[in-house]
Amino acid sequence: MNLKLVGLMALCGAAIIACGDSSNSGGSGGSGASSNGGNSDGGTTNVGGNSDGGTINIGGQGTGGGTTEPVCYAEGDAQELQAPGPTVVTGQNVCTAAQIDGFYPACFSGDTAACDAWVADNGPCGGCFFGVDDLSLPTDQQTVTGNFPVLLNGTVYSFLQIGACEAAAQSLPQCTLPVSNLYLCAGTACEANCDNSTAPPNEFSDCEDYAVSEGICADIVIEDACMNVLNPATSSPECDGASFEEAFVNVANFFCGP
Repeated sequence: MNLKLVGLMALCGAAIIACGDSSNSGGSGGSGASSNGGNSDGGTTNVGGNSDGGTINIGGQGTGGGTTEPVCYAEGDAQELQAPGPTVVTGQNVCTAAQIDGFYPACFSGDTAACDAWVADNGPCGGCFFGVDDLSLPTDQQTVTGNFPVLLNGTVYSFLQIGACEAAAQSLPQCTLPVSNLYLCAGTACEANCDNSTAPPNEFSDCEDYAVSEGICADIVIEDACMNVLNPATSSPECDGASFEEAFVNVANFFCGP
């Protein structure tokens, strides 16, 4: 089964920490943003142990999860959210549509100064994107809200939480943590070394497919009721978009808007 695509974008800004090449590798998909911005994820931990499992094609562009371990696969980098994990709270009403629209060009453009300025003027809204109270505060003064962030941090990238968004939109809260863990586990096992180009051989997607079918993420149990959360044919308008930017804006409005 092809699941929602995983794209890669780059964030800039001192509060967000890192800045990288702004390339989009795949539709509205699942992830975005080079950076370890804020205290967003409620805690992550390396996943231990390798296990066999069923084939799930999380990357969308890949081959569906082969049995040969990709060269770029880094099992030791894989992360999962620590239980019980944060909750999805929609309609937090800390961002206006204009603030959300302004974040993307400011912080995905490679202009660190523009991003810093946006964060300074829009701290609570930016905090919602990363699961903290105010992104403009120094990191050691930020408070983790316990609400699921729009962007969930890996080591290299932050991942747009399409799965968590779909779980909320489809009223399947029990799917939030396992689906988010599946994407985070696969993404972090592949983010450091894999090429994120959509052109063949689709290294990043193939790596993710391997991670969830044969690798470190194969022991994450996704119950049948949650498969619609992962299926692009059942995408909700609040969580989807024709581009990464559109998907980000939709998810951010759903989580952080009125």
